[in-house]
Amino acid sequence: MLRSVTRSFSSLRKKSIRVLSTSTDANSDESKPWLNPWKHALPKSSSTTTTFEEAKIDWSFVERLMPHEVVPPLPKHDSYPTPSGWQPPQGNMLRSVTRSFSSLRKKSIRVLSTSTDANSDESKPWLNPWKHALPKSSSTTTTFEEAKIDWSFVERLMPHEVVPPLPKHDSYPTPSGWQPPQDPPPKLPYYVRRKRDHTLPLYLNRRRDLLNEETLDFDYVELVTMKGVEGDVFACEAELRQFLEAELGMPIATHVDELKGRIVINGADRSVVEKFLYTKGF
Repeated sequence: MLRSVTRSFSSLRKKSIRVLSTSTDANSDESKPWLNPWKHALPKSSSTTTTFEEAKIDWSFVERLMPHEVVPPLPKHDSYPTPSGWQPPQGNMLRSVTRSFSSLRKKSIRVLSTSTDANSDESKPWLNPWKHALPKSSSTTTTFEEAKIDWSFVERLMPHEVVPPLPKHDSYPTPSGWQPPQDPPPKLPYYVRRKRDHTLPLYLNRRRDLLNEETLDFDYVELVTMKGVEGDVFACEAELRQFLEAELGMPIATHVDELKGRIVINGADRSVVEKFLYTKGF
C-alpha cells in the first residue's frame, strides 16, 4: 500500500510542475502564439498624446468693433464730406464743447429752480397749475345728532324671551273667536294643555285616501289632530265623539294615541273641535 501511495503522489507532483511551467511560459514565450492568441490577434496599444500648434489669428477686425476706452480723435480723410455724408465741425472744437456744457448747466439750474419754487411761489400759477386748479382739501369729519325713534312698533314684533301673560279684553269671545281658559280649570279626568302662545293645540292636515274608480283619481281626506291631551285620553275621545256626532248628525271616526296624548278626528271641521274645547273650559 505504501508503494501505491508513493506512485500517486509522484504523478500528482509531475502534473502540478507541468501546469506551473505552462502558466509561466505563456506570456514570455513569443514563439508559441497558441498559448495566448489574444496577445497576437489584437494590435499593440500606442501613446495617444498628440502635438498641437498655436494658430496665428489677426484680431484687428475684432478690436475695431470693441468699444473705445477713451474718445478717439477725429478721423482724417482726403476729402469732405465722406461717402457717408460726415464732415468735421468748423472752427475750434474746444469752444463748441464748452458752449454745449454751459447750455446744459443752465438747463439743469433752471429745472432745479422750477422744482423748488413751484410750491413756494403763489404768484406764478403756471409753474404748478394743478395746485391752483384743484380745490383745497379740507377735513371730512361731520357732526351728527342722534334721532329719537319710537321702537315700540318694532319691539312688539320681536320674539319674547318668556311666555307673555294672557291678554285682557273687555268681552269674550274676541272678534277672532278666541277666549281664555277657565280659571280654575274644570274638574275632569283629562286636561287639554294650550300652546305657549295661548292657542288651542289643533292641527289640520290633508292625506290621500282611496282611489276613485270613476275618475281614476285619489280622494283626499282632511284630518284634525288634537295634541297635548293629559290624563284619561280615552274619556276625552268618548266625550269628543259624542259632541261631534250630536252637532253634525253623522258618525265620526277617531283614532287615539295614548302614549303621545293625541286624538285624530276624521269627518269633522276644525271649528267644531274648537267649540268642544271652549265648552269644556280648555
